[in-house]
Amino acid sequence: VSAIPEIVIEGTTGRLVPPDDPVAISDAVIGALNDERFRRDAGARGFERLVERFSAERMASETAAVYNRAMKLHGSRTDWAAR
Repeated sequence: VSAIPEIVIEGTTGRLVPPDDPVAISDAVIGALNDERFRRDAGARGFERLVERFSAERMASETAAVYNRAMKLHGSRTDWAAR
């Protein structure tokens, strides 16, 4: 749903299922409950992905970059990353 496919990689950092498919959701939950190695590995990979791609520092840096590009388009010399 929404941004979840950007965060979760099917079979690597978790399971993706259609939000309106209770059988698929149940199968994914039961499958994860029955597979300790998958839970452990997917959790570790998911945490690595979170830190790498979605840290507060990275999100702030990327947001500042968007503002900087917008300001340059309008002729401003303000550098949002320096604030």
